[in-house]
Amino acid sequence: MIWQEMMLAHPVLGLWVLVLGVNFLVPVCASWLISKNMAISSNLFGHKIWWAWLGIIVHELSHAVVAIIFGHKIKSISFLQPADAQGTLGYVEHTYDPHNWYQTLGNFFIGIAPIFGISLSMYFVTRWLWPSLLTGSPTGSPSFLQGIIWGYLFLTLFFGIDLSKADWAGAQTGMLLYLGLLTIVSLICSWLFKTTGFQYWQFAAKQVVYYFFALTILSFLIRIVVTVLARLRV
Repeated sequence: MIWQEMMLAHPVLGLWVLVLGVNFLVPVCASWLISKNMAISSNLFGHKIWWAWLGIIVHELSHAVVAIIFGHKIKSISFLQPADAQGTLGYVEHTYDPHNWYQTLGNFFIGIAPIFGISLSMYFVTRWLWPSLLTGSPTGSPSFLQGIIWGYLFLTLFFGIDLSKADWAGAQTGMLLYLGLLTIVSLICSWLFKTTGFQYWQFAAKQVVYYFFALTILSFLIRIVVTVLARLRV
């Protein structure tokens, strides 16, 4: 394969491309696709606050937690509210010092935080109500009531995962710093620790790719199901 040949011929360049691809391009592109699919699904259903309330709360909480981690000051916050004129169901208003590189870098992670916060919440809901689904075990299926509760909570969370225009705008302000950080990390790993692209792929990269691939496929499946239901309803 071409990428394997590049890894062998140019190990430093190959690792840099892989690090940027896996830690930047894959998350950003997947997050955009997931957000697009779930936004379309939400618009088809309407009244998002009623069936995505838990996802909206976790969405805003994810922004807030990461903002605090990166030293931002929270001015005001609403975890859930009736839609205003712009359709906003929740928000986190925060400020930061634009001359502080750490706080500026944090804007990237704050913007995409709901993707990870909601994913983590779905993981814990599954671990609580349907743990065998995580292990792939054929035994240990949930009761009918547990299955209903799991499906409701899982979908209620996932419908809150889409990123708004404000989320993307905030993430863009820290994007260049994030790319610079990835470049520095890849060079250090390559020159000092002699890390190869093959080692990075086996150790961490493929798990990241599989994770975002699974979320993207799930969002497409939900979009298809919702589209079919919306047409049947008409």
